[in-house]
Amino acid sequence: MDKVFEHRIVELNDRPVDENGSCFIYWMQKSQRATDNLALDYTVRLANDLGKPVLVYFGLYDSYPMASARAFQFMLEGLRQTAKTLEDRGIGFVIRCEHPEDGLPRAAREFHACAVVVDEDYLNIGRSWRSYAAARLDVRLIQIDAETIVPARISGKEEWGAYTLRPKIKRVLEDHFVEIPDTAVGVRWASCLGETIDGSNINPGDLASSLRVNLDVSPVGTISGGAVEADIKLRHFIDENLPLYATRSNQIGELVSSGLSPYLHFGQISAHRVALAVDAADAPAECIDAFLEQLIVRRELGINFCLYNPNYDNLASAPDWARKTLDAHLYDDRPEIYTLEELESASTHDPLWNAAQMELVKHGRIHSYMRMVWAKLILTWSLTPAEALERCIYLNDKYALDGRDPNGYLNIAWSIFGKADRAFGERPVFGKIRCMTTQSTKRKFDWQSYIRRVQES
Repeated sequence: MDKVFEHRIVELNDRPVDENGSCFIYWMQKSQRATDNLALDYTVRLANDLGKPVLVYFGLYDSYPMASARAFQFMLEGLRQTAKTLEDRGIGFVIRCEHPEDGLPRAAREFHACAVVVDEDYLNIGRSWRSYAAARLDVRLIQIDAETIVPARISGKEEWGAYTLRPKIKRVLEDHFVEIPDTAVGVRWASCLGETIDGSNINPGDLASSLRVNLDVSPVGTISGGAVEADIKLRHFIDENLPLYATRSNQIGELVSSGLSPYLHFGQISAHRVALAVDAADAPAECIDAFLEQLIVRRELGINFCLYNPNYDNLASAPDWARKTLDAHLYDDRPEIYTLEELESASTHDPLWNAAQMELVKHGRIHSYMRMVWAKLILTWSLTPAEALERCIYLNDKYALDGRDPNGYLNIAWSIFGKADRAFGERPVFGKIRCMTTQSTKRKFDWQSYIRRVQES
Protein backbone atom coordinates (compact mmCIF):
# COMPACT_ATOMS: atom_id res chain seq x y z
CA MET A 1 0.00 0.00 0.00
CA ASP A 2 1.27 3.48 -0.80
CA LYS A 3 2.04 6.42 1.47
CA VAL A 4 -1.52 7.77 1.48
CA PHE A 5 -2.53 5.11 4.03
CA GLU A 6 0.31 5.75 6.49
CA HIS A 7 -1.06 6.52 9.98
CA ARG A 8 -4.62 5.74 8.79
CA ILE A 9 -4.72 1.97 9.35
CA VAL A 10 -5.69 0.32 12.65
CA GLU A 11 -6.25 -3.44 12.86
CA LEU A 12 -9.12 -3.93 15.30
CA ASN A 13 -8.64 -7.65 15.86
CA ASP A 14 -6.01 -10.31 15.32
CA ARG A 15 -8.10 -12.61 13.13
CA PRO A 16 -6.64 -13.89 9.85
CA VAL A 17 -7.38 -12.74 6.32
CA ASP A 18 -9.15 -15.70 4.69
CA GLU A 19 -7.63 -15.85 1.22
CA ASN A 20 -10.12 -18.57 0.27
CA GLY A 21 -13.06 -16.29 0.98
CA SER A 22 -15.46 -15.02 -1.67
CA CYS A 23 -15.16 -11.23 -1.28
CA PHE A 24 -13.88 -8.31 0.74
CA ILE A 25 -16.49 -6.34 2.66
CA TYR A 26 -16.35 -2.61 3.28
CA TRP A 27 -18.49 -1.78 6.31
CA MET A 28 -19.69 1.70 5.38
CA GLN A 29 -20.97 3.71 8.32
CA LYS A 30 -19.24 7.08 8.68
CA SER A 31 -17.98 7.68 5.13
CA GLN A 32 -21.19 7.29 3.13
CA ARG A 33 -19.83 7.89 -0.37
CA ALA A 34 -18.80 5.75 -3.34
CA THR A 35 -15.84 7.88 -4.51
CA ASP A 36 -13.02 9.81 -2.82
CA ASN A 37 -13.30 7.31 0.03
CA LEU A 38 -10.01 5.96 1.36
CA ALA A 39 -11.71 3.17 3.34
CA LEU A 40 -13.48 1.91 0.22
CA ASP A 41 -10.35 2.37 -1.87
CA TYR A 42 -8.31 0.31 0.60
CA THR A 43 -10.92 -2.45 0.33
CA VAL A 44 -10.78 -2.37 -3.46
CA ARG A 45 -6.99 -2.65 -3.41
CA LEU A 46 -7.07 -5.62 -1.05
CA ALA A 47 -9.72 -7.31 -3.22
CA ASN A 48 -7.81 -6.67 -6.42
CA ASP A 49 -4.67 -8.24 -4.94
CA LEU A 50 -6.54 -11.53 -4.43
CA GLY A 51 -8.84 -11.27 -7.45
CA LYS A 52 -12.02 -10.90 -5.35
CA PRO A 53 -15.10 -8.66 -5.69
CA VAL A 54 -16.09 -5.98 -3.17
CA LEU A 55 -19.32 -5.81 -1.18
CA VAL A 56 -20.36 -2.74 0.81
CA TYR A 57 -22.47 -3.31 3.94
CA PHE A 58 -24.51 -0.59 5.66
CA GLY A 59 -26.47 -1.13 8.88
CA LEU A 60 -29.51 1.16 9.06
CA TYR A 61 -29.92 1.50 12.81
CA ASP A 62 -32.89 3.64 13.78
CA SER A 63 -32.30 3.66 17.55
CA TYR A 64 -29.25 5.90 17.22
CA PRO A 65 -29.33 8.68 19.85
CA MET A 66 -31.39 11.65 18.64
CA ALA A 67 -32.48 9.77 15.51
CA SER A 68 -34.95 11.95 13.61
CA ALA A 69 -36.80 12.00 10.32
CA ARG A 70 -34.70 15.07 9.46
CA ALA A 71 -31.36 13.33 9.85
CA PHE A 72 -32.45 10.00 8.38
CA GLN A 73 -34.07 11.45 5.26
CA PHE A 74 -30.94 13.48 4.55
CA MET A 75 -28.79 10.40 5.09
CA LEU A 76 -31.00 8.17 2.92
CA GLU A 77 -30.98 10.72 0.10
CA GLY A 78 -27.23 10.38 0.13
CA LEU A 79 -27.27 6.58 0.33
CA ARG A 80 -29.58 6.39 -2.69
CA GLN A 81 -26.97 8.20 -4.79
CA THR A 82 -24.19 6.12 -3.25
CA ALA A 83 -25.98 2.92 -4.21
CA LYS A 84 -26.19 3.96 -7.86
CA THR A 85 -22.52 4.92 -8.04
CA LEU A 86 -21.43 1.68 -6.37
CA GLU A 87 -23.43 -0.29 -8.92
CA ASP A 88 -21.76 1.63 -11.75
CA ARG A 89 -18.36 0.81 -10.27
CA GLY A 90 -19.15 -2.90 -10.03
CA ILE A 91 -19.44 -3.01 -6.24
CA GLY A 92 -22.25 -4.80 -4.38
CA PHE A 93 -24.28 -2.92 -1.78
CA VAL A 94 -26.28 -4.43 1.07
CA ILE A 95 -28.43 -2.19 3.30
CA ARG A 96 -30.22 -3.86 6.20
CA CYS A 97 -32.36 -2.45 9.00
CA GLU A 98 -30.36 -3.78 11.94
CA HIS A 99 -27.73 -2.83 14.44
CA PRO A 100 -24.47 -2.98 12.46
CA GLU A 101 -22.44 -4.33 15.37
CA ASP A 102 -24.53 -7.52 15.08
CA GLY A 103 -25.43 -7.37 11.40
CA LEU A 104 -21.90 -6.95 10.09
CA PRO A 105 -20.53 -10.21 11.59
CA ARG A 106 -23.57 -12.06 10.21
CA ALA A 107 -23.02 -10.57 6.76
CA ALA A 108 -19.33 -11.48 6.86
CA ARG A 109 -20.22 -15.11 7.48
CA GLU A 110 -23.10 -15.11 4.97
CA PHE A 111 -20.96 -13.75 2.13
CA HIS A 112 -17.82 -15.63 3.21
CA ALA A 113 -15.69 -12.50 3.57
CA CYS A 114 -11.92 -12.66 3.28
CA ALA A 115 -11.69 -9.65 5.59
CA VAL A 116 -13.66 -6.53 6.51
CA VAL A 117 -12.59 -2.89 6.23
CA VAL A 118 -14.44 -0.16 8.15
CA ASP A 119 -14.25 3.63 8.13
CA GLU A 120 -13.24 5.23 11.42
CA ASP A 121 -15.72 6.95 13.72
CA TYR A 122 -14.16 9.36 16.22
CA LEU A 123 -17.10 9.27 18.67
CA ASN A 124 -17.56 6.82 21.52
CA ILE A 125 -20.69 5.18 20.15
CA GLY A 126 -19.20 4.38 16.76
CA ARG A 127 -15.97 3.15 18.31
CA SER A 128 -17.93 0.80 20.59
CA TRP A 129 -19.77 -0.67 17.58
CA ARG A 130 -16.48 -1.40 15.84
CA SER A 131 -14.95 -2.95 18.95
CA TYR A 132 -18.00 -5.15 19.52
CA ALA A 133 -18.07 -6.34 15.91
CA ALA A 134 -14.31 -6.93 15.84
CA ALA A 135 -14.60 -9.41 18.71
CA ARG A 136 -17.33 -11.37 16.89
CA LEU A 137 -15.77 -11.60 13.46
CA ASP A 138 -13.95 -14.70 12.27
CA VAL A 139 -11.79 -12.62 9.93
CA ARG A 140 -9.71 -9.48 10.26
CA LEU A 141 -11.35 -6.07 10.78
CA ILE A 142 -9.23 -3.19 9.49
CA GLN A 143 -10.14 0.41 10.29
CA ILE A 144 -9.24 3.30 7.98
CA ASP A 145 -9.24 6.98 8.95
CA ALA A 146 -11.09 8.28 5.88
CA GLU A 147 -12.50 11.63 7.05
CA THR A 148 -9.35 13.67 7.61
CA ILE A 149 -6.97 15.37 5.22
CA VAL A 150 -3.99 14.85 7.52
CA PRO A 151 -4.33 11.52 9.39
CA ALA A 152 -5.75 12.08 12.87
CA ARG A 153 -3.08 9.97 14.56
CA ILE A 154 -0.18 12.06 13.33
CA SER A 155 -0.68 14.20 16.45
CA GLY A 156 -0.49 11.22 18.82
CA LYS A 157 -2.22 13.02 21.68
CA GLU A 158 -4.96 15.47 22.60
CA GLU A 159 -3.94 18.96 21.51
CA TRP A 160 -4.32 22.09 23.64
CA GLY A 161 -5.69 24.10 20.74
CA ALA A 162 -5.34 25.08 17.12
CA TYR A 163 -1.98 26.74 17.89
CA THR A 164 -0.45 23.36 18.85
CA LEU A 165 -2.12 21.27 16.12
CA ARG A 166 -1.53 23.72 13.24
CA PRO A 167 2.28 23.31 13.01
CA LYS A 168 1.96 19.51 13.11
CA ILE A 169 -0.49 19.62 10.21
CA LYS A 170 1.58 22.10 8.21
CA ARG A 171 4.72 19.97 8.51
CA VAL A 172 3.10 17.06 6.64
CA LEU A 173 0.25 18.69 4.71
CA GLU A 174 2.12 18.68 1.42
CA ASP A 175 2.41 14.88 1.57
CA HIS A 176 -1.36 14.47 1.92
CA PHE A 177 -2.68 17.40 -0.09
CA VAL A 178 -2.56 15.52 -3.39
CA GLU A 179 -5.05 14.06 -5.85
CA ILE A 180 -5.91 10.45 -4.99
CA PRO A 181 -7.70 8.75 -7.90
CA ASP A 182 -10.17 5.96 -7.16
CA THR A 183 -8.81 2.48 -7.80
CA ALA A 184 -10.70 0.61 -10.53
CA VAL A 185 -12.47 -2.57 -9.44
CA GLY A 186 -10.78 -5.68 -10.81
CA VAL A 187 -13.64 -8.16 -10.30
CA ARG A 188 -17.19 -6.86 -10.51
CA TRP A 189 -19.81 -8.04 -8.02
CA ALA A 190 -22.09 -10.62 -9.65
CA SER A 191 -23.52 -12.68 -6.77
CA CYS A 192 -26.98 -12.54 -5.21
CA LEU A 193 -27.22 -9.90 -2.50
CA GLY A 194 -29.74 -11.77 -0.40
CA GLU A 195 -32.03 -9.81 1.90
CA THR A 196 -31.39 -6.10 1.36
CA ILE A 197 -33.05 -2.74 0.88
CA ASP A 198 -32.79 -1.67 -2.75
CA GLY A 199 -30.70 1.42 -2.14
CA SER A 200 -30.96 2.75 -5.69
CA ASN A 201 -34.76 2.85 -5.59
CA ILE A 202 -35.61 3.82 -2.04
CA ASN A 203 -37.95 6.69 -1.28
CA PRO A 204 -35.96 8.48 1.46
CA GLY A 205 -38.96 10.28 2.93
CA ASP A 206 -41.16 7.20 3.11
CA LEU A 207 -38.43 5.01 4.54
CA ALA A 208 -37.35 7.59 7.11
CA SER A 209 -40.91 8.08 8.33
CA SER A 210 -41.40 4.31 8.68
CA LEU A 211 -38.50 3.96 11.10
CA ARG A 212 -38.46 4.40 14.88
CA VAL A 213 -37.23 7.97 14.69
CA ASN A 214 -38.48 11.31 15.98
CA LEU A 215 -41.00 12.42 13.38
CA ASP A 216 -41.49 15.78 15.12
CA VAL A 217 -38.05 16.89 13.87
CA SER A 218 -39.13 17.06 10.26
CA PRO A 219 -36.87 17.22 7.18
CA VAL A 220 -35.60 20.61 6.04
CA GLY A 221 -37.27 21.37 2.74
CA THR A 222 -34.52 23.67 1.47
CA ILE A 223 -31.69 21.13 1.50
CA SER A 224 -31.26 17.61 0.12
CA GLY A 225 -28.61 15.03 0.87
CA GLY A 226 -26.21 13.34 -1.50
CA ALA A 227 -22.93 13.70 -3.33
CA VAL A 228 -24.52 15.49 -6.29
CA GLU A 229 -26.06 18.17 -4.09
CA ALA A 230 -22.81 18.49 -2.12
CA ASP A 231 -20.88 19.13 -5.34
CA ILE A 232 -23.43 21.75 -6.44
CA LYS A 233 -23.05 23.54 -3.11
CA LEU A 234 -19.28 23.38 -3.36
CA ARG A 235 -19.28 24.92 -6.85
CA HIS A 236 -21.71 27.65 -5.78
CA PHE A 237 -19.59 28.45 -2.76
CA ILE A 238 -16.42 28.70 -4.83
CA ASP A 239 -18.06 30.91 -7.44
CA GLU A 240 -20.14 33.17 -5.21
CA ASN A 241 -19.04 33.16 -1.57
CA LEU A 242 -15.40 32.11 -1.37
CA PRO A 243 -14.19 35.53 -2.67
CA LEU A 244 -16.01 37.12 0.30
CA TYR A 245 -15.10 34.55 2.94
CA ALA A 246 -12.21 36.28 4.71
CA THR A 247 -14.11 39.50 5.38
CA ARG A 248 -17.79 38.53 5.53
CA SER A 249 -18.16 34.98 6.82
CA ASN A 250 -18.86 36.28 10.35
CA GLN A 251 -21.53 38.72 9.17
CA ILE A 252 -24.63 37.19 10.71
CA GLY A 253 -26.99 39.06 8.37
CA GLU A 254 -25.47 37.19 5.41
CA LEU A 255 -24.89 33.55 4.46
CA VAL A 256 -21.32 33.38 3.21
CA SER A 257 -20.60 29.89 4.52
CA SER A 258 -20.13 26.86 2.26
CA GLY A 259 -23.20 25.03 3.60
CA LEU A 260 -21.20 21.79 3.37
CA SER A 261 -21.16 20.84 7.04
CA PRO A 262 -24.07 18.32 6.85
CA TYR A 263 -22.50 16.65 3.81
CA LEU A 264 -19.16 16.38 5.58
CA HIS A 265 -20.86 15.04 8.70
CA PHE A 266 -22.55 12.18 6.81
CA GLY A 267 -19.47 11.57 4.69
CA GLN A 268 -21.31 12.40 1.46
CA ILE A 269 -18.37 14.50 0.29
CA SER A 270 -14.76 14.19 1.41
CA ALA A 271 -12.97 17.07 3.11
CA HIS A 272 -10.02 16.23 0.88
CA ARG A 273 -12.07 16.85 -2.28
CA VAL A 274 -13.41 20.15 -0.89
CA ALA A 275 -9.94 21.33 0.09
CA LEU A 276 -8.43 20.57 -3.32
CA ALA A 277 -11.25 22.40 -5.11
CA VAL A 278 -10.99 25.47 -2.88
CA ASP A 279 -7.21 25.55 -3.11
CA ALA A 280 -7.43 25.61 -6.92
CA ALA A 281 -10.11 28.32 -6.99
CA ASP A 282 -9.71 31.76 -8.54
CA ALA A 283 -10.25 33.68 -5.31
CA PRO A 284 -8.18 35.96 -3.08
CA ALA A 285 -5.46 34.07 -1.24
CA GLU A 286 -6.65 35.34 2.14
CA CYS A 287 -10.11 33.86 1.49
CA ILE A 288 -8.72 30.49 0.46
CA ASP A 289 -6.43 30.44 3.50
CA ALA A 290 -9.25 31.43 5.86
CA PHE A 291 -11.51 28.64 4.61
CA LEU A 292 -8.77 25.98 4.64
CA GLU A 293 -7.93 26.98 8.21
CA GLN A 294 -11.51 26.09 9.16
CA LEU A 295 -11.73 22.96 7.04
CA ILE A 296 -8.37 21.47 7.95
CA VAL A 297 -7.02 22.86 11.22
CA ARG A 298 -10.27 23.65 13.07
CA ARG A 299 -12.23 20.67 11.81
CA GLU A 300 -9.41 18.27 12.57
CA LEU A 301 -8.96 19.85 16.00
CA GLY A 302 -12.52 18.68 16.76
CA ILE A 303 -11.64 15.19 15.55
CA ASN A 304 -8.49 15.23 17.68
CA PHE A 305 -10.54 16.25 20.73
CA CYS A 306 -13.02 13.39 20.37
CA LEU A 307 -10.42 10.80 19.34
CA TYR A 308 -8.16 11.40 22.33
CA ASN A 309 -10.63 12.49 25.01
CA PRO A 310 -13.54 10.10 25.67
CA ASN A 311 -15.14 12.75 27.92
CA TYR A 312 -15.69 15.15 25.01
CA ASP A 313 -19.39 15.45 25.90
CA ASN A 314 -19.04 16.23 29.60
CA LEU A 315 -17.23 18.58 31.97
CA ALA A 316 -14.49 16.05 32.73
CA SER A 317 -12.82 17.20 29.51
CA ALA A 318 -12.62 20.82 30.69
CA PRO A 319 -9.10 22.20 31.33
CA ASP A 320 -8.22 22.67 35.01
CA TRP A 321 -8.33 26.47 34.83
CA ALA A 322 -11.84 26.36 33.37
CA ARG A 323 -13.21 23.97 35.99
CA LYS A 324 -11.78 26.10 38.77
CA THR A 325 -13.20 29.37 37.45
CA LEU A 326 -16.64 27.87 36.75
CA ASP A 327 -16.71 26.32 40.23
CA ALA A 328 -15.77 29.69 41.75
CA HIS A 329 -18.77 31.31 40.04
CA LEU A 330 -21.21 28.42 40.42
CA TYR A 331 -23.47 30.35 42.80
CA ASP A 332 -23.39 33.71 41.01
CA ASP A 333 -26.76 35.28 40.33
CA ARG A 334 -27.98 34.39 36.85
CA PRO A 335 -29.84 37.10 34.90
CA GLU A 336 -32.54 34.59 33.92
CA ILE A 337 -33.12 30.87 34.40
CA TYR A 338 -35.05 29.18 31.61
CA THR A 339 -36.39 25.67 31.40
CA LEU A 340 -35.25 23.41 28.59
CA GLU A 341 -38.74 23.63 27.11
CA GLU A 342 -38.55 27.44 27.04
CA LEU A 343 -35.18 27.30 25.31
CA GLU A 344 -36.30 24.70 22.80
CA SER A 345 -39.37 26.72 21.85
CA ALA A 346 -37.35 29.96 21.57
CA SER A 347 -39.38 31.58 24.35
CA THR A 348 -36.73 33.74 26.00
CA HIS A 349 -36.76 37.51 26.44
CA ASP A 350 -33.95 37.87 23.87
CA PRO A 351 -35.14 38.14 20.23
CA LEU A 352 -31.66 37.61 18.75
CA TRP A 353 -31.09 34.40 20.72
CA ASN A 354 -34.61 33.26 19.83
CA ALA A 355 -33.80 33.76 16.16
CA ALA A 356 -30.73 31.54 16.48
CA GLN A 357 -32.79 28.80 18.11
CA MET A 358 -35.46 29.11 15.43
CA GLU A 359 -32.81 28.88 12.72
CA LEU A 360 -31.69 25.62 14.31
CA VAL A 361 -35.23 24.22 14.55
CA LYS A 362 -36.31 25.31 11.06
CA HIS A 363 -33.15 24.87 9.02
CA GLY A 364 -31.02 22.41 10.98
CA ARG A 365 -28.21 24.93 11.38
CA ILE A 366 -27.14 28.09 13.19
CA HIS A 367 -24.88 30.70 11.65
CA SER A 368 -21.37 29.81 12.88
CA TYR A 369 -20.91 33.04 14.84
CA MET A 370 -24.40 32.93 16.32
CA ARG A 371 -23.89 29.31 17.42
CA MET A 372 -21.17 30.52 19.80
CA VAL A 373 -23.39 33.30 21.14
CA TRP A 374 -26.29 30.84 21.40
CA ALA A 375 -24.27 28.45 23.58
CA LYS A 376 -22.74 31.20 25.72
CA LEU A 377 -26.17 32.50 26.67
CA ILE A 378 -27.37 29.01 27.56
CA LEU A 379 -24.52 29.00 30.11
CA THR A 380 -25.90 32.16 31.74
CA TRP A 381 -29.49 30.86 31.68
CA SER A 382 -28.81 27.46 33.26
CA LEU A 383 -28.35 26.54 36.91
CA THR A 384 -24.94 24.98 36.38
CA PRO A 385 -22.31 24.67 33.63
CA ALA A 386 -22.99 20.92 33.51
CA GLU A 387 -26.67 21.59 32.84
CA ALA A 388 -25.76 24.17 30.18
CA LEU A 389 -23.47 21.71 28.43
CA GLU A 390 -26.13 19.02 28.48
CA ARG A 391 -28.74 21.41 27.08
CA CYS A 392 -26.49 22.62 24.26
CA ILE A 393 -25.68 19.08 23.21
CA TYR A 394 -29.31 18.03 23.39
CA LEU A 395 -30.58 20.90 21.26
CA ASN A 396 -27.74 20.75 18.76
CA ASP A 397 -27.84 16.98 18.31
CA LYS A 398 -31.63 16.92 18.08
CA TYR A 399 -32.05 19.58 15.39
CA ALA A 400 -28.75 20.23 13.59
CA LEU A 401 -28.07 18.31 10.40
CA ASP A 402 -24.43 18.33 11.43
CA GLY A 403 -25.23 17.30 15.00
CA ARG A 404 -23.54 14.36 16.76
CA ASP A 405 -20.25 15.50 15.22
CA PRO A 406 -16.76 16.19 16.62
CA ASN A 407 -16.94 19.81 15.50
CA GLY A 408 -20.20 20.33 17.34
CA TYR A 409 -18.82 18.86 20.56
CA LEU A 410 -15.69 21.01 20.37
CA ASN A 411 -17.68 24.15 19.53
CA ILE A 412 -19.94 23.61 22.55
CA ALA A 413 -16.99 22.74 24.80
CA TRP A 414 -15.22 25.92 23.65
CA SER A 415 -18.33 27.97 24.42
CA ILE A 416 -19.20 26.48 27.81
CA PHE A 417 -15.82 25.71 29.37
CA GLY A 418 -13.13 27.27 27.20
CA LYS A 419 -11.78 24.11 25.59
CA ALA A 420 -9.04 25.04 23.09
CA ASP A 421 -9.36 28.66 24.28
CA ARG A 422 -7.56 30.78 26.90
CA ALA A 423 -8.54 32.58 30.07
CA PHE A 424 -10.03 36.10 29.85
CA GLY A 425 -10.85 38.82 32.35
CA GLU A 426 -13.13 37.60 35.13
CA ARG A 427 -16.89 38.19 34.86
CA PRO A 428 -19.96 37.02 36.78
CA VAL A 429 -21.14 33.49 35.85
CA PHE A 430 -18.48 33.13 33.10
CA GLY A 431 -15.54 33.54 35.43
CA LYS A 432 -12.52 33.56 33.10
CA ILE A 433 -14.37 31.85 30.23
CA ARG A 434 -14.62 34.06 27.14
CA CYS A 435 -17.82 36.09 27.32
CA MET A 436 -20.07 36.70 24.29
CA THR A 437 -23.46 38.38 24.47
CA THR A 438 -26.22 39.44 22.14
CA GLN A 439 -25.59 43.05 23.19
CA SER A 440 -22.02 42.94 21.89
CA THR A 441 -23.18 41.05 18.79
CA LYS A 442 -25.70 43.79 18.01
CA ARG A 443 -22.93 46.39 18.15
CA LYS A 444 -20.79 44.46 15.65
CA PHE A 445 -23.28 43.16 13.09
CA ASP A 446 -26.53 43.84 11.27
CA TRP A 447 -28.49 41.72 13.71
CA GLN A 448 -31.91 42.84 12.47
CA SER A 449 -31.13 41.41 9.02
CA TYR A 450 -30.34 38.10 10.70
CA ILE A 451 -33.67 38.04 12.52
CA ARG A 452 -35.55 38.96 9.33
CA ARG A 453 -33.77 36.25 7.35
CA VAL A 454 -34.72 33.59 9.89
CA GLN A 455 -38.31 34.78 10.22
CA GLU A 456 -38.90 35.07 6.47
CA SER A 457 -37.30 31.80 5.42
